[in-house]
Amino acid sequence: MLHPRAHSQGSRQTPPTPPTQPPIAKGINTTNCSFSCPKQSKSWILLTVGIMTSLLLLDKVNYMRFVGDTYSLHNHPDYPEITHSRLSTSKMNNIKNTTASKSSSAASSPSFQSFNTTNPHSQSWCPFATCHNSPLCQPCQRRYLFILATGRSGSTSLLKMLNQLPNARLSGENSNQLYMTSLLQSNLRINTQLLDDKEDVDGAHTHNVIPAQSMSCQIQGIMNSINPPPNKVQNEINITGSPSLEEYDRGRILGCKTIRFHKDQKWSVKESADFLRENFPCSRIVINIRSNIKDQLNSMKKTFKNGMTTRKLEEMNDFLVQLSKELGEDMAKLVDMNEWSKDIDVLNNLIYWLGFRECKYQKVVHENYKRYESAKKKTGIGENCHYPH
Repeated sequence: MLHPRAHSQGSRQTPPTPPTQPPIAKGINTTNCSFSCPKQSKSWILLTVGIMTSLLLLDKVNYMRFVGDTYSLHNHPDYPEITHSRLSTSKMNNIKNTTASKSSSAASSPSFQSFNTTNPHSQSWCPFATCHNSPLCQPCQRRYLFILATGRSGSTSLLKMLNQLPNARLSGENSNQLYMTSLLQSNLRINTQLLDDKEDVDGAHTHNVIPAQSMSCQIQGIMNSINPPPNKVQNEINITGSPSLEEYDRGRILGCKTIRFHKDQKWSVKESADFLRENFPCSRIVINIRSNIKDQLNSMKKTFKNGMTTRKLEEMNDFLVQLSKELGEDMAKLVDMNEWSKDIDVLNNLIYWLGFRECKYQKVVHENYKRYESAKKKTGIGENCHYPH
């Protein structure tokens, strides 16, 4: 039996006040649902997050699968789009199914071939390239443009003008880094047979078979690392809304100019040409000379004071001329400063040879005029200048 006083107090108690619903969050906020959201809302949130996560993971899995299918799809009309842009999962499914239906053995054979000779730029920048793709390297993925020249031949002016081409980024002098990277490869070829063995090897020189052109990507990487995007772009990478480095440089034409490629003729014309063909197979080479040796020599003596002689300069020019012939007219183009400095159409023909369309220089930029005083004015090239592929 309850005490009368306790019963009277209990009879006077008021019903509990219902809990106050949390305010609805609007826009960007810092609400922590662990403390303020009702259980029903939490359940819906967890369910939504779970569904979205599953969809994202499924899409990523599909995307990675189709990246591996790139080589089997190279004959498909949408191949350039597959290799140079991100497609929707549905479109990649459609492309894969269309391609697979054309092969009776598609169900029994893998869609990705580890070793193949696919050239993604066979109809544009480098139809002449030899591409030995392997799991270690796909040497023809990146396009390159190099300027090989002698000192005081207008190479810096040429560099600035070619850098005005859309989606091209060429760096300047680098102490003949192209030649220095070649030593990584020639060291193995001269002192070992590591790159030539066709079977796995045991013993003191134990190693597995090294696929052809597998060092090309590392050699390309060295040149890429000394020609990065602008500092502003690098600082914004990984910031929400900014492109990744891969996205920013996707489809970019990279390269450099050098006046030391032939320096002291440390390698032969054939050796240097073979190096370029093997390690930068998808490259175009602009070879620039100055046929007026007398004027060039006088300019060198005033600028460098390095004891250059007429004979040495003639040997340098001859090396470059012979290199142009060795590489062939599809890969290399020989130009003469004494011609293009007077006739701008020589350079307009050059960029047409490269494959650019609706591009036209109006005048020559004199970059090193008056002892390295940089020209601040840019020459126009046309608003509709583009590379059609």
